[in-house]
Amino acid sequence: MLHTFDISRSSIGGIPFTAAPRLKKLYLRSLPNRKFISAIPWDQLVELTIEQGQTISMILEVIQCCPRLESLSLNVEGGDDDDDDDSLACRSITQHDTLRRLHLDMLPFRNGVIDHLTLPALTDLSLGYFSDSIPSCSQLVAFFTRSNCELQELALCRSEFGPSELLECLSHRSCQTLTRLVIQVYSESIPMVDSEILIRLTYSDVDDEVPLCPKLGHLELKCCYCSDTSFPDLLGRMIQSRCFGRTPDAQLRSLRLILWYPVSSEDYELLQFASRNGGLELAYSHGGVVF
Repeated sequence: MLHTFDISRSSIGGIPFTAAPRLKKLYLRSLPNRKFISAIPWDQLVELTIEQGQTISMILEVIQCCPRLESLSLNVEGGDDDDDDDSLACRSITQHDTLRRLHLDMLPFRNGVIDHLTLPALTDLSLGYFSDSIPSCSQLVAFFTRSNCELQELALCRSEFGPSELLECLSHRSCQTLTRLVIQVYSESIPMVDSEILIRLTYSDVDDEVPLCPKLGHLELKCCYCSDTSFPDLLGRMIQSRCFGRTPDAQLRSLRLILWYPVSSEDYELLQFASRNGGLELAYSHGGVVF
């Protein structure tokens, strides 16, 4: 019986079956036209990937049709009359109680998918933004509050949040369960990760104050940080505070740095020490490499 079906890299235009009563995982290049849609057992899918861009309205309809869905990965695009401000404002918020993994690449549009969703079971969120699609921090925080989820993985890719906005996001209770965090930008504008964020991520030596994201085990900073000449060792101190003297569930195990410019010599020495003596898996490069 067919449990998994993948035509995400195929030129097939339709669905080459009329029934699949055991299908759980479906990977498509695009949504088929309506004459094929009835062949898909939407109500039993647990994993769905769609490569080509879909409108917000279509995405919300798909989510509503898949009550058992646990993982959804797709691109978001505009261009549909149903995605104008007035049409989307009339839509009620969709709550989905089993969706745990949501990966979205957002092409330019005026309204965000997350504005129309409540996902209490969500543990893995990845948002890839383009210049015209960046939501405000308040939209993301409102989504976290509404969902009351406990995230384990968060990736903000191509985002242009300012440091204060990123700090507000990471301070939310939904981010205090994170074990993996990815921050990526492409521009050489003001770095998203500044000294205040590093201080808030650092375990204190003098009191029992819990830092942001205390369970973080994996951290990736891509083109979003530049060593502060006034505090040239903040990054290294933060990393060391999470590598030494921590319980296994609170120890930082890997750090990936891809930066426009090299870190300070002070940061570099502290990072190397954590790599040699603290069990840190360190990957570091600089020079404006874009992934």
